[in-house]
Amino acid sequence: MVEKTVKEGRVCLVILAGDASENTKKKFYNMGAFYRVPVVELSDKEKLGRSIGRSERSSLALLDDGFAKSVRKLLES
Repeated sequence: MVEKTVKEGRVCLVILAGDASENTKKKFYNMGAFYRVPVVELSDKEKLGRSIGRSERSSLALLDDGFAKSVRKLLES
């Protein structure tokens, strides 16, 4: 789902779990570079999933530009 929304140009930020596989990380970093979407690593799969009330997740796509900017600002500080 995240991959599809990135390719559709709807994603403002991709968040990857720090413990995602190297293949997953490589795929999203390459995709982010190609589609000009920022990609950041944060926490682990369990916490990433819990943050949205779901099971483990390797990646999340933020679609709202304002929310994505706020998250990036928090991560930079």
